[in-house]
Amino acid sequence: FDPAQAIAAYVYCWLNSFEGTKLIRSIRSFTTVAGITGHDLRTIRIPLLPLSDQQRIVNELLDYHHRTELLKTTCLRESTLRKFLNKSLLGDECHV
Repeated sequence: FDPAQAIAAYVYCWLNSFEGTKLIRSIRSFTTVAGITGHDLRTIRIPLLPLSDQQRIVNELLDYHHRTELLKTTCLRESTLRKFLNKSLLGDECHV
C-alpha cells in the first residue's frame, strides 16, 4: 500500500477486523499449506479514510486495548484478593 494513503497500523487493524478477517477467509487457499497469495491479497479493498481519521481510529483502538488489559489485570487482582480474604477470614469452607 501507499504510505501517503494508508497508515500501516490502520491497515493491520482493518485486516484484523470482522470484515477484514471475513474477506481473508474467503480468499485463503487450502492447499498443502494454507495461505494467501500476494495476488489474492491485492484483491482486498480496504476502505481508505483521510489519514487523520485513520490515525484517530488506530489511537482509539490502542486506547481500547490498553483499557481492556487494565480491566483484566484489575479483575484478576480482585479475584485473587477475594479468594485470599475468603480463605483467611472464613476458612476453606467458603468458596465464593
